Amino acid sequence: MTEITSDGVPLGIGDLARLSGVPVRTVRFYCDEGIVESRRSAGGHRRFDPAAVDRLRLVRRLRGLGVGLPAIRDVLAGRVSLAEAAAAERAALDAELALLG
Repeated sequence: MTEITSDGVPLGIGDLARLSGVPVRTVRFYCDEGIVESRRSAGGHRRFDPAAVDRLRLVRRLRGLGVGLPAIRDVLAGRVSLAEAAAAERAALDAELALLG
């Protein structure tokens, strides 16, 4: 199994999943959605830069807070800050709670 190394050795999908806490199936989905980038090995396997671990950990935390993929894309692209994304989610939640109350 390949570990994260300081020399930037690419990670396989299983290693990335284990280190980030995101299931392999979800890693594939995020690749397909453009949330995380991969390269293909000569054998056709997805290979990931070690920085993908932190990226997926952030995505996992944001999803846990209820942040949707469009907002996550904006955060990852630098179009909005984490604080702005959290504030928008909070405002949406407050509006939903007001409708229930």
